[in-house]
Amino acid sequence: MFSVYESSRDVDKMTFNIRNATTADASTIADYNNRLAEETEARSLDPDLIGPGVEAIISDLSKGRYWVAVTGDKIIGQIAVTYEWSDWRKKPTKNWA
Repeated sequence: MFSVYESSRDVDKMTFNIRNATTADASTIADYNNRLAEETEARSLDPDLIGPGVEAIISDLSKGRYWVAVTGDKIIGQIAVTYEWSDWRKKPTKNWA
């Protein structure tokens, strides 16, 4: 369990847990990824790719791994490590080296 303090005076405290993502989390993760793309790149991700792309990572640890931060049953954050795999595009990324 982790605690995050919302203010410098530690008045508002939020407690959450971090756990491995499961396939049941895939639609929420895909939604959050789409929101991130809209905010940072001003684009919407292809729903036919992002959902299956997230599921591919969760189902195959050789592609990467997701963790989610939860409070109760609500996902409040996520983090991923990917290995040359784009869940946004559901395919391996280009080798830029």
